Amino acid sequence: MPERFYNAISVTIPPNSNLTEPIDLMGYGVVGLIAETPLMSATLSFEVAPTETSSSFYELRKDDGTPVVTGLLDGSFALGADGVLKHLSAYRYVRIKTSVNQPSGVTFRITLRP
Repeated sequence: MPERFYNAISVTIPPNSNLTEPIDLMGYGVVGLIAETPLMSATLSFEVAPTETSSSFYELRKDDGTPVVTGLLDGSFALGADGVLKHLSAYRYVRIKTSVNQPSGVTFRITLRP
């Protein structure tokens, strides 16, 4: 059986905010996302940029122009690569955005694979 290499990184939305710092995907594909701390009812969307220090992050959209966004999520959960995460692999830098500020903050663990 071939070996599979995975890398996991953690990123946090600070308390009373709705946006993570830039996440460097290092050329890997995103195969999973876990909300390790509970999310207060919100949707997740994503912003992307060509460089970490880019002054312009862009809302990630599908080919039809609609935003890449989850349904309403609450609490701790895990997302697989077959949904919104499949749209992230083309980008080096990503930020996760919630539709409402998170009073206690939220920590996500992102699983990456070459």
